[in-house]
Amino acid sequence: PANWNVAQTVVVTGVDDQLDDGDIAYSVQLGVISSADSGFNGMNPADLSLVNQDNDFFPDIAVSAPSSIGEGSSGTKTVSFTVTLSAASTQPVSVDYATTINGYSTPATPGFDFVPVSGRLDFTPGQTSKTVNVTVTSDRMSELDEWFGLLLSNPQQGYLVDDLADVLITDDDNWTL
Repeated sequence: PANWNVAQTVVVTGVDDQLDDGDIAYSVQLGVISSADSGFNGMNPADLSLVNQDNDFFPDIAVSAPSSIGEGSSGTKTVSFTVTLSAASTQPVSVDYATTINGYSTPATPGFDFVPVSGRLDFTPGQTSKTVNVTVTSDRMSELDEWFGLLLSNPQQGYLVDDLADVLITDDDNWTL
Protein backbone atom coordinates (compact mmCIF):
# COMPACT_ATOMS: atom_id res chain seq x y z
CA PRO A 1 0.00 0.00 0.00
CA ALA A 2 0.94 3.61 -0.45
CA ASN A 3 1.20 4.16 3.34
CA TRP A 4 3.51 1.23 4.00
CA ASN A 5 5.77 3.38 6.17
CA VAL A 6 2.99 4.68 8.47
CA ALA A 7 2.15 2.83 11.70
CA GLN A 8 -1.10 0.89 11.39
CA THR A 9 -3.81 0.30 14.01
CA VAL A 10 -5.53 -3.04 14.38
CA VAL A 11 -8.73 -3.16 16.47
CA VAL A 12 -9.57 -6.41 18.27
CA THR A 13 -13.08 -6.39 19.72
CA GLY A 14 -14.03 -8.80 22.47
CA VAL A 15 -17.45 -10.40 22.84
CA ASP A 16 -19.45 -9.40 25.94
CA ASP A 17 -20.08 -12.75 27.63
CA GLN A 18 -22.01 -11.57 30.73
CA LEU A 19 -19.64 -13.56 32.97
CA ASP A 20 -17.45 -12.14 35.72
CA ASP A 21 -14.46 -14.10 34.47
CA GLY A 22 -11.90 -11.38 35.18
CA ASP A 23 -9.39 -9.85 32.81
CA ILE A 24 -8.02 -12.39 30.33
CA ALA A 25 -4.64 -12.10 28.62
CA TYR A 26 -4.31 -12.96 24.94
CA SER A 27 -1.58 -12.70 22.36
CA VAL A 28 -1.63 -12.03 18.64
CA GLN A 29 1.10 -14.11 17.10
CA LEU A 30 2.64 -12.57 14.03
CA GLY A 31 4.41 -14.72 11.50
CA VAL A 32 7.43 -14.26 9.28
CA ILE A 33 6.88 -11.52 6.68
CA SER A 34 6.76 -12.52 3.07
CA SER A 35 7.49 -9.46 0.92
CA ALA A 36 8.92 -8.55 -2.48
CA ASP A 37 10.93 -5.90 -0.64
CA SER A 38 14.14 -7.57 0.50
CA GLY A 39 14.36 -5.11 3.41
CA PHE A 40 11.23 -6.67 4.95
CA ASN A 41 11.16 -10.18 3.55
CA GLY A 42 11.90 -12.77 6.24
CA MET A 43 11.44 -10.34 9.20
CA ASN A 44 9.72 -11.82 12.23
CA PRO A 45 7.94 -9.02 14.13
CA ALA A 46 7.27 -9.35 17.84
CA ASP A 47 3.98 -10.89 18.93
CA LEU A 48 1.39 -8.57 20.51
CA SER A 49 0.09 -8.99 24.05
CA LEU A 50 -3.51 -7.95 24.75
CA VAL A 51 -5.74 -7.94 27.81
CA ASN A 52 -9.50 -8.34 27.49
CA GLN A 53 -10.76 -6.19 30.36
CA ASP A 54 -13.83 -7.75 31.90
CA ASN A 55 -16.75 -5.37 32.29
CA ASP A 56 -18.98 -7.69 34.27
CA PHE A 57 -19.55 -7.38 37.98
CA PHE A 58 -19.34 -9.73 40.93
CA PRO A 59 -22.64 -11.13 42.19
CA ASP A 60 -24.55 -9.63 45.11
CA ILE A 61 -24.55 -11.66 48.33
CA ALA A 62 -27.60 -11.68 50.62
CA VAL A 63 -28.82 -13.59 53.67
CA SER A 64 -32.41 -14.38 54.60
CA ALA A 65 -34.21 -16.38 57.28
CA PRO A 66 -37.68 -16.99 58.65
CA SER A 67 -38.74 -13.94 60.67
CA SER A 68 -39.49 -15.96 63.81
CA ILE A 69 -39.39 -19.38 65.42
CA GLY A 70 -41.34 -20.66 68.42
CA GLU A 71 -39.03 -21.49 71.26
CA GLY A 72 -40.72 -24.70 72.42
CA SER A 73 -40.65 -26.29 75.87
CA SER A 74 -38.10 -29.05 75.32
CA GLY A 75 -35.41 -30.12 72.91
CA THR A 76 -34.04 -27.99 70.12
CA LYS A 77 -35.19 -26.44 66.86
CA THR A 78 -33.21 -25.38 63.82
CA VAL A 79 -33.29 -22.02 62.08
CA SER A 80 -32.00 -22.21 58.51
CA PHE A 81 -30.40 -19.04 57.17
CA THR A 82 -30.07 -18.98 53.38
CA VAL A 83 -27.14 -17.15 51.81
CA THR A 84 -27.62 -16.49 48.10
CA LEU A 85 -25.74 -15.02 45.17
CA SER A 86 -27.67 -12.84 42.70
CA ALA A 87 -26.12 -14.77 39.80
CA ALA A 88 -23.85 -17.73 39.26
CA SER A 89 -20.20 -16.78 39.11
CA THR A 90 -17.42 -18.37 37.12
CA GLN A 91 -15.04 -17.55 39.98
CA PRO A 92 -15.11 -18.86 43.57
CA VAL A 93 -17.07 -16.55 45.90
CA SER A 94 -16.76 -16.59 49.68
CA VAL A 95 -18.18 -14.75 52.67
CA ASP A 96 -17.73 -15.01 56.44
CA TYR A 97 -20.72 -15.44 58.77
CA ALA A 98 -21.39 -15.28 62.51
CA THR A 99 -24.41 -15.16 64.77
CA THR A 100 -24.92 -11.82 66.50
CA ILE A 101 -27.06 -10.16 69.17
CA ASN A 102 -25.66 -6.65 68.69
CA GLY A 103 -28.24 -3.90 68.34
CA TYR A 104 -31.30 -5.82 69.54
CA SER A 105 -33.43 -4.37 72.36
CA THR A 106 -34.25 -7.84 73.71
CA PRO A 107 -31.31 -10.01 72.64
CA ALA A 108 -31.26 -13.78 72.96
CA THR A 109 -28.49 -15.24 75.09
CA PRO A 110 -25.78 -17.04 73.08
CA GLY A 111 -25.13 -20.50 74.48
CA PHE A 112 -28.48 -20.55 76.28
CA ASP A 113 -31.17 -19.53 73.77
CA PHE A 114 -29.19 -20.55 70.69
CA VAL A 115 -25.88 -22.19 69.81
CA PRO A 116 -23.56 -19.53 68.31
CA VAL A 117 -21.96 -20.34 64.96
CA SER A 118 -19.34 -18.71 62.77
CA GLY A 119 -17.35 -19.69 59.73
CA ARG A 120 -16.83 -19.12 56.04
CA LEU A 121 -19.04 -20.11 53.13
CA ASP A 122 -17.28 -21.00 49.89
CA PHE A 123 -19.33 -20.97 46.70
CA THR A 124 -17.79 -22.94 43.87
CA PRO A 125 -18.35 -21.62 40.33
CA GLY A 126 -22.00 -22.09 39.40
CA GLN A 127 -23.34 -22.36 42.97
CA THR A 128 -25.88 -19.72 44.04
CA SER A 129 -27.16 -20.84 47.45
CA LYS A 130 -25.80 -22.12 50.77
CA THR A 131 -27.47 -22.80 54.13
CA VAL A 132 -26.26 -22.02 57.65
CA ASN A 133 -28.18 -23.85 60.39
CA VAL A 134 -28.44 -22.47 63.92
CA THR A 135 -29.78 -24.53 66.80
CA VAL A 136 -32.35 -22.83 69.07
CA THR A 137 -32.64 -24.30 72.56
CA SER A 138 -36.08 -24.70 74.11
CA ASP A 139 -36.82 -23.90 77.75
CA ARG A 140 -39.75 -23.60 80.15
CA MET A 141 -38.97 -20.08 81.33
CA SER A 142 -41.49 -17.32 80.84
CA GLU A 143 -39.52 -14.52 79.20
CA LEU A 144 -39.74 -11.85 76.57
CA ASP A 145 -39.42 -12.70 72.91
CA GLU A 146 -35.72 -12.48 72.02
CA TRP A 147 -33.74 -11.60 68.88
CA PHE A 148 -30.60 -12.88 67.26
CA GLY A 149 -29.26 -12.73 63.73
CA LEU A 150 -26.72 -13.97 61.23
CA LEU A 151 -24.25 -11.34 60.05
CA LEU A 152 -22.20 -11.66 56.86
CA SER A 153 -18.80 -9.99 56.42
CA ASN A 154 -15.57 -10.06 54.43
CA PRO A 155 -16.93 -10.91 50.97
CA GLN A 156 -14.49 -12.18 48.35
CA GLN A 157 -15.49 -11.88 44.65
CA GLY A 158 -18.95 -10.59 45.64
CA TYR A 159 -20.78 -7.58 47.08
CA LEU A 160 -22.82 -7.61 50.30
CA VAL A 161 -26.30 -6.21 49.76
CA ASP A 162 -28.23 -7.79 52.67
CA ASP A 163 -25.65 -8.63 55.31
CA LEU A 164 -27.97 -9.33 58.27
CA ALA A 165 -31.01 -11.59 58.75
CA ASP A 166 -32.96 -11.24 62.00
CA VAL A 167 -34.88 -14.00 63.77
CA LEU A 168 -37.26 -13.51 66.68
CA ILE A 169 -37.40 -16.42 69.14
CA THR A 170 -41.00 -16.23 70.34
CA ASP A 171 -41.63 -17.35 73.90
CA ASP A 172 -44.44 -19.89 74.13
CA ASP A 173 -44.33 -20.37 77.91
CA ASN A 174 -47.27 -18.95 79.87
CA TRP A 175 -46.58 -15.88 81.93
CA THR A 176 -47.87 -16.06 85.48
CA LEU A 177 -48.01 -13.24 87.97
